[in-house]
Amino acid sequence: HLVAGDAATSKQLDDATAQVAVLQKQIAAQRSTLHTSVDGIDKEARALAVQVEQMDDRLRRCHIVNPTRGTVMTRYVRANEMTAPGQPLYRIADLSHMTLRVYITGDQLSQVRLGQRVNVFTDSGDPHKPMHRDECTIFWT
Repeated sequence: HLVAGDAATSKQLDDATAQVAVLQKQIAAQRSTLHTSVDGIDKEARALAVQVEQMDDRLRRCHIVNPTRGTVMTRYVRANEMTAPGQPLYRIADLSHMTLRVYITGDQLSQVRLGQRVNVFTDSGDPHKPMHRDECTIFWT
């Protein structure tokens, strides 16, 4: 409109059109660079997410979980010692239900019967402490 109204020359119009074309090319180049950068950042983010999942899995495997309630009977590894995955750290036993194997002579056999309740006394190793009494049942194994 300015050229038609003699307010600007056709050279000025051509220069302005060329500047707009240059700016549009610069914008297109910047958008292309931006898309390339975003794609690269997305790939890095996915790779980092995989690494985080791997580290979380390693941390989950570092926890010691007892398979059952019980008392540690034997310790194979001490705190801060290295061990291989899958190696036992200790032996655990449930002492709430135990089997006491007793051998009796033929003369004693007439004095016991299956299902009979008996008292079993155990000591703590300290002669000053009283013996511990448990009531048990006789059964055949």
